[in-house]
Amino acid sequence: MGIDNHLKVIKEGVFGRDVRQAIHDGIQQAYDDATANGNANMEVAKARGTEATLEDRLQSMDGKISQTTTDITRTEARIDDLIANAGNGTVPSELTDMRVVSDGTTYPTAGTAVRKIDDKIMASLEKNSIQLPQFNDGTFVQYSDGRVGTLGDSQIATTTAEFVDVGKFNSIMISNFVFLKDNSAGLAFYDANKSFIKGLKYSDFKDKSLTVPTNAKYIKFSVPTVSKTTVKVFGFLDESALFELTNLGILNTKDSVTEYNATFIDKSKNIFDVSTITRGVYVRNADGSTASNSSFSASDYIPIDPGQVYTKNFVNQGAFYDANKQYIVGFDGFSVNVAQVKQTITAPNNARFVRISLANTQVSLTQLEEGSEMTAFEPFGYSIKPELIEKHIVSSGRGQSKNIADLLVSSNKTIKIKLIGDSITHGYGGTGYVQDGEQIIAGGRWNVNTKGYCWANLLKKDLESRFNCTVTNFGCSGAASPDLVSGITDLIKDDDDVVVCQIGTNNRGDGDIQRFEYLAGDLEFIYQYCQSRNIKFIPMIAPPASQKNESTKSQHMEDVAHIISSFAQKHNLEYINNFRHLSEYCELKDIAIDTLLMDGLHPSDRGYELMYRHITRELGLDPKIKQATW
Repeated sequence: MGIDNHLKVIKEGVFGRDVRQAIHDGIQQAYDDATANGNANMEVAKARGTEATLEDRLQSMDGKISQTTTDITRTEARIDDLIANAGNGTVPSELTDMRVVSDGTTYPTAGTAVRKIDDKIMASLEKNSIQLPQFNDGTFVQYSDGRVGTLGDSQIATTTAEFVDVGKFNSIMISNFVFLKDNSAGLAFYDANKSFIKGLKYSDFKDKSLTVPTNAKYIKFSVPTVSKTTVKVFGFLDESALFELTNLGILNTKDSVTEYNATFIDKSKNIFDVSTITRGVYVRNADGSTASNSSFSASDYIPIDPGQVYTKNFVNQGAFYDANKQYIVGFDGFSVNVAQVKQTITAPNNARFVRISLANTQVSLTQLEEGSEMTAFEPFGYSIKPELIEKHIVSSGRGQSKNIADLLVSSNKTIKIKLIGDSITHGYGGTGYVQDGEQIIAGGRWNVNTKGYCWANLLKKDLESRFNCTVTNFGCSGAASPDLVSGITDLIKDDDDVVVCQIGTNNRGDGDIQRFEYLAGDLEFIYQYCQSRNIKFIPMIAPPASQKNESTKSQHMEDVAHIISSFAQKHNLEYINNFRHLSEYCELKDIAIDTLLMDGLHPSDRGYELMYRHITRELGLDPKIKQATW
């Protein structure tokens, strides 16, 4: 029915219902007729939707499309990032990487992988578990002396396992107990007669591998009572089980390897570390502070055991400190430099550190050790037990290679070589010797000999002309080994790569600072100073002296040679032996050593040239021929 019929009904209709229906149908018919053949006006009206205009609706749609594009780009970037960073610690890719364990097995979830590792750890531990006796509640073992005491009302409830047999094990570990705080309770070792040997506080033994002392048979230990059903003690017969646990991640190698638990390491009996001293101060025994004195040095805070007796080989004042390095009490005394005098000190029961004063001339020879007896000097430090080192990695006698050719040829940086020593390094006796360069030691009497003819300047000219390196001659005429020790921070810098040290000639003197017995300890100090800075250290022996020069000395150049060669062999170092080389040269030529010396001690130009050529070859290089013009 067309629009005309709808209009007729509206005009002539009798009933209201018919009229209303006709109105509706008429409007609908008009709309349909208007849009039936693509009428633009009506199509635009429909396209506006809910917006006021068609333009508004199009802008709205553009905005939504733009946001959708941005979201898609962001998602693609995240996917690319996850792929690129998989397994490198980036969250969340790391969670996926955690599903793959060391043997290559991939588990469905990270949690499953972690639990598998945990199972391995527990299996490894359980096979080394030690059966524990009945615990004694309400007691604790005093780690300072091994006594078992009862608890006061205000103390934390603890329980004690007494005389656990650990005698057959090399190391043990105690785990799975609540750590509350360090107090007097802890662990103690005992011998077969159940006599106290040594004790440890909580923080020194919880979850750490502990070396069983060679004379130990039993332990007692206390833990909070709430942990007596969970605590475990594990024993190990060799290092393999310990390394297995370390590889599985149950032991923190940085925190766990201590003086108590590294059974494959020998620790020096000397607990005084010369490399940590503070020069120019001493420790006041009245309050534990430091005061200025250029002739003295002070140790760092040295860890000690409460109640333990210690012995020093020089008598000097110092102080004890608690765990917070707060002063407790001091001790007095002073010894002259020319003799070692025993000094015994006892740590208070609340002491955890000690600091000692020492004269600068005593620095390299000072020893602080447990016990009431003074034993032979031994440098501070650690070394791997010789029996654990495979024979094929030990040199046949010359020691580690001193060959620096590879260093000079292959390095992409400038190699810094430092020459230190006495007048035979400085160049005294050679033609043109003058101290006309920079000052060597601040406030000292030495300057660089820049133009004099000597082995050091010949080596400097040769190496600097052929390689990317600097060679600095810091020889000091008249210096003995203590002079090098006291001036070490001026002589050797942290960015040096190689140090060649020839010293000892003047240690044959009779003065305090020239004493022969200082030589070995001072060499040790210089070597350790270089080691701590990753500097290659090459010791060197000076040439022989004449019979006339030696006749006035109580020690001789062959004695100096023996000290240096013994030191080098002890540390498996190669060294340069000018004493032997010039002696053999004189024998071969059938000449006296005096023919190579200017004054019976210092080389002449000919002697210095022979030294230069020998030293160059010993460094793994070849000197130029004498006629070289290049």
